[in-house]
Amino acid sequence: MVKRAFDENPDLILAGSTEFAREFQTLIPATPVVLWGGGFPVDGGVVDSLAHPGRRVTGITAYVGSALFGKFLQLLQEAKPSIKRIGVIWSQVPPYYLREEIDHALRHFRAAALQLKLDIRIIEAATPEDVDAATVKLSTEAIDALVLPIGRVVLLRGQKLMEFSAQKRLPVLTDIRWLGVDPLPLLSYGTPFPSLVRQAAGYVDRILWGGDKPGDLPMQQPTTFELVVNLKTAKMLGITIPQSLLLRADEVIQ
Repeated sequence: MVKRAFDENPDLILAGSTEFAREFQTLIPATPVVLWGGGFPVDGGVVDSLAHPGRRVTGITAYVGSALFGKFLQLLQEAKPSIKRIGVIWSQVPPYYLREEIDHALRHFRAAALQLKLDIRIIEAATPEDVDAATVKLSTEAIDALVLPIGRVVLLRGQKLMEFSAQKRLPVLTDIRWLGVDPLPLLSYGTPFPSLVRQAAGYVDRILWGGDKPGDLPMQQPTTFELVVNLKTAKMLGITIPQSLLLRADEVIQ
């Protein structure tokens, strides 16, 4: 992908990860890059700071640090207050994601768990087989819930993961809405991809037609978050979702 973009000499590149943005910046340094899903671009070395990128890269960060990770844990805690130990299968790993970003993200995740007095068990999974091994390991960890951030191999094993969660009676939170699996996750909370792309499109317009320089445009954080609660899954798990959570949901699946 990077080599093809280099050959075609584009006017601007829209990148879906900090890893891609860093490669483009290295190979085509004069071409502006707009991120629509970067995690931690400062740690990834593609911008000097969020407020003053200072280079040829700007755009949208998909994560907002411990605020987002803490929200995942809070929502699960609110749905089932007895939760004490949460498992996380993290498949945003190299080569598509930068180690610097991953380490930063997991530090935030652990800090959020510590603040909420929760025990968190994070397992990195680079392949579908790693996901299978993670479920075996988590079976011995006596976890009370499961968080599944988006990642290719997690999605490839989506149905097996939901069957595992049903067998273990684990509430699951995902950071995007999952479809085509049974049961569906109890909760999903995150920024819909179309919202990220719409935000990034504003920067594309300003750079290509407004003449703005990427380094002068502050990195933005997501502005839209969507909470979906699945009452069918809650009933299967024997969980009564509090009214306070239902009232905040953007969608309640009956």
